[in-house]
This record gives sequence, C-alpha cells and structure tokens, in this order.
Amino acid sequence: AGTLAEVSLSGLGSEWIPRFRDRGTAVTAREAKDAAQRHLFGPDPSARTVVLVGNAAALSPVAAKYGRVTVIKPADLE
Repeated sequence: AGTLAEVSLSGLGSEWIPRFRDRGTAVTAREAKDAAQRHLFGPDPSARTVVLVGNAAALSPVAAKYGRVTVIKPADLE
C-alpha cells in the first residue's frame, strides 16, 4: 500500500509498477556504471563521500584503503 501511495503521489502513473522490472533489466552494466559515475561520484574522486555506520574500529582500517576516514560518534551529533 505504501508503494502505491508513493507512486501516486509522485505522479508516476498506474503502469510504473508493472513496468519497473522490465526497465531495470533493460539497463546494461555499462549504462549503470556510467550513471553511477555521473550521479553518485562525479568527475573528481577526491570529492566523494561515503557514510558507513557500524563498529568504527573494524570499519576504519578497511575504509582507510580508499581514502581519509573521519569517525563521528553518536554523542557528537547531539
């Protein structure tokens, strides 16, 4: 019911749900990669931000392989 309400409120039309799978499977791996590059990452790799939530001691060493890591504790957000 929630999905139907979202589709209706977004003005996507009654055919959006039945055609969703076909549209998704029509996308090639190259098209998905190109879209991710344009919309998620942009041309400058140094401007990328990734948010990880979990055990900082375990995640930080792995994340540091890909760039600078900043740990923010939940108490710091209050």
